[in-house]
Amino acid sequence: MGITKKSYNQDNQYILEELKKFVKSEIAPYETTWDKENTFPLDISKQLHRLGWLQSFIPTHLGGLGLSTSTLCQMYKTIAQESRGITTSMAGNMLAFLPIIKHGSKKLQDKIIKRYLNDFFLMSFCFTEPDSGSNVFNIKTNANKVDKGFVLNGKKCFVTNANYSEYLLVVAVNKDITNSKNNFSLFCIPKNSKGVKVASAYNKIGHRSSNTSEIFFEDVFVPLENCIGLDGNGINIAFDSIQRSRIFLSSSAIGLCEKAFDITCNYLENRSIYGKPLLSKEQIRGKLSDLYTKKHAGWLLTLDAAEKWDSGDNSFVPSSMAKLYCGNIAMDFSRECMEFFGAWGLTKEYPIELLYRDAKFYEILEGATFVQQAIISKEIFRKKIKLVG
Repeated sequence: MGITKKSYNQDNQYILEELKKFVKSEIAPYETTWDKENTFPLDISKQLHRLGWLQSFIPTHLGGLGLSTSTLCQMYKTIAQESRGITTSMAGNMLAFLPIIKHGSKKLQDKIIKRYLNDFFLMSFCFTEPDSGSNVFNIKTNANKVDKGFVLNGKKCFVTNANYSEYLLVVAVNKDITNSKNNFSLFCIPKNSKGVKVASAYNKIGHRSSNTSEIFFEDVFVPLENCIGLDGNGINIAFDSIQRSRIFLSSSAIGLCEKAFDITCNYLENRSIYGKPLLSKEQIRGKLSDLYTKKHAGWLLTLDAAEKWDSGDNSFVPSSMAKLYCGNIAMDFSRECMEFFGAWGLTKEYPIELLYRDAKFYEILEGATFVQQAIISKEIFRKKIKLVG
């Protein structure tokens, strides 16, 4: 069942079918329990790593499979049909690895990437702060230059995998750089470092099978080889990684829509009115057809963003369009599907209420709706704004 270079090269469809079997047997039966108990299923992450999926994004030049972004989107969509929290954990983990893959020193890559190919551990990407929100240039976490490294102080919130990760990749202001507009660097820190403190997990409305917490840093030493973007380009490196992660969140949102569509059709097929299944009603089928069309459009936007990423397109717009559209339709999709269930949709008798709670996250994670709109509008109205100004 595991994915290898040989199996991937031979039959991409086969390995995706094997993943579906794993999801159905090891994830689907337990997601409701994980949600109820606010439990992070660490063992599932270990199994996905053992099977090769959790590290499948590692490029070939570093010893990994280097799966295309499009194939990884298929993976995220498949898993998200049964657990959005697990895909959130996977995306957060990958997000922390990407800057090391593209910009880390060889020593850091050997220490982190090569070990990760064979040994399981998780990472966290530490970006958001309680007082910064979407204004990333208001980040207060800072790093001061000392002999052989830096000393880090500050706090981060909404950190995925925080209570279970082994390494933290932290975006901070580099006090060694005087340019206030380009003075961000990234710092890779073992979580067991002196001065690192992790709070208890948040009690979230959805994605409860992922782990999210606050992290505090007090005089944490970081050696030079663990630093990335010491020229002050750290914020651009971080955004570059977020751009790819947004594509996977879009894929997960489509996975949620597919699950909502399936359980709704099944409910309508088995629920009758005046002796006929609700699904036999033309008006109901018409509404479902609209939803299905929107879902497909979102998937095409996602694949377009994935292909552009793999082709070297550095524009933020494709991933932001996919994230904006898929996040919105996930919310609309789950809400409209819930209405088909009537009052039953408001209870835990059917999983549509869980999908509804999970859907809201896709409008907020890694840039809320208005953030994606700002990114897109800046690009499409660039010339017109100059003319008006």
